[in-house]
Amino acid sequence: MTSQYHYVVMYDTNTAEFSIDIETRMAVMSDGAIFNKETQEWELDDEDTDDYLQIEEALSKIVRSI
Repeated sequence: MTSQYHYVVMYDTNTAEFSIDIETRMAVMSDGAIFNKETQEWELDDEDTDDYLQIEEALSKIVRSI
């Protein structure tokens, strides 16, 4: 399965830092944040899966380095 994971990245002007905003992503993408390219459908994500956590950690490292 080929999937695209979508996240919301937030910039805080008070702290001048970027971070991943899980609450906004869940509110805005209520149908899911994973797009299955084979079925062309959005899927609900499970924030406890290894894939999700590994991708979130990789993105967090990138965001913190900006």
